[in-house]
Amino acid sequence: IASLTMEAMLKRPDVLDIIASYQDSTDKNLRRRIQQLSSLLNLEKTLQHFKVHMAANDLSVWEAALLIDRLYDPQTNPKYVNNLFDELQSRLTQQENNLENVNAYMAQQDFRLDDSASAFLSTYLLGDVLDLREGASFIMGIILHKLCSAKNIPCNFCIFNGHIGLLGESNRGQQYIIDMCNHMNS
Repeated sequence: IASLTMEAMLKRPDVLDIIASYQDSTDKNLRRRIQQLSSLLNLEKTLQHFKVHMAANDLSVWEAALLIDRLYDPQTNPKYVNNLFDELQSRLTQQENNLENVNAYMAQQDFRLDDSASAFLSTYLLGDVLDLREGASFIMGIILHKLCSAKNIPCNFCIFNGHIGLLGESNRGQQYIIDMCNHMNS
């Protein structure tokens, strides 16, 4: 009954007024339901933002990954995730001036690929991968691509042997392709 009531409340035009009037209720069950309702509204707002921007094709891959993190865990702080990336980027040197060297840099920073069937959900969430240094191939590719972009290193996503890949230059100035499913073995 509670879930049906919450579903009906979500459809009401005055739902925000209802939340505001009951969020400090002394009835802890009512307060808990109001908090759940508020969380659902925030999740719906994030989902609609994601859908609109994906349909308009105006989200970067990085921004889309951040929104997916928020959809999974509404407590995810994009600023924190960006700070984790900034810390990683700040250690890049002048020697990391092509895709091959930035890829090697990620290996030196102990990033590990985990595309196993038993992989945890955290391997698919950008913030967790930056924090734990272990992730699914496409998330590793997003991080590697953003590192290259931050250093103005040309690099593009591609399909390589049926897998997500990155295309750029080697340290010898030749074309270099990374098969993200074999991230550290290119």
